Amino acid sequence: MVEKAYKFRFYPTLEQENLLRRTLGCVRLVYNKALAARTQAWYEHKERGRGERPFAPTSKLQLCLPIGNSRKI
Repeated sequence: MVEKAYKFRFYPTLEQENLLRRTLGCVRLVYNKALAARTQAWYEHKERGRGERPFAPTSKLQLCLPIGNSRKI
C-alpha cells in the first residue's frame, strides 16, 4: 500500500481568519471543560468511563454552548 501526503496552504481573508480564531477558541474551551469534567469524575469515582460512560459531562457542557441559538456568528 502506498501512502500519499498532501500539503495545503491557504490565505484566509481577515474575516475568515477572525471566524477561524473564534471557532477554534470555542472548540478549545469545550475540549478543556470536557477534560476537566472527566478528570474530576476520575478522581471522584476512579472509573474510566467505558461503555455507557457513567459520568459523561454532556449535560454540563451543553450549558456552556449556544445550542439552538439562531444568531449569526
